Amino acid sequence: MNVERRRLMRLVTGLLLAGALTGCEKAPVLAKGDPAPPFQLETLRGPALSIPDGVTGYPVVVRFWADWCPSCRSEMAVLEKQYQQRKKMGLRVVAVNVGQERATAQRFADEFALTYDMLLDGSSQVARRYGVNALPMTYLIGPDGKIVNKIIGETDEQSLAGQLDRLMDSAAQER
Repeated sequence: MNVERRRLMRLVTGLLLAGALTGCEKAPVLAKGDPAPPFQLETLRGPALSIPDGVTGYPVVVRFWADWCPSCRSEMAVLEKQYQQRKKMGLRVVAVNVGQERATAQRFADEFALTYDMLLDGSSQVARRYGVNALPMTYLIGPDGKIVNKIIGETDEQSLAGQLDRLMDSAAQER
């Protein structure tokens, strides 16, 4: 398949996903201070991970993504770098693949050598529960399970680092 056709297929897939995410139902609006909606999804490594149960007591980044999203591609590598710098301080990162097959998510994770938890939301139910209407979308969740901030769309490394520093500082103050 040539490059232009692949780009067109990714665009069509993205538009279909956007329609599936928004659908006819009104998407919830999650705000700072709201409890993060609980969910359980299978990981690429096998066992399921529950949010918030599997990460209670830790600051958590929940990133919604797909491989066709150009911003997701560049930002997932940036997120990996930021995760490596903060994981010993307790940061947890879960990247929720929205609406794609396991093999697609696995190829992406392998391509970027991602080490944080990769979750599979093939039906996009969790994405809808979080009000995801654009990719990437990122939620920063405090150790208490409440939303600290939401990042819609693309962000640069410096901005992400600042957001993560604030998340880690607030987590340290709660201990």
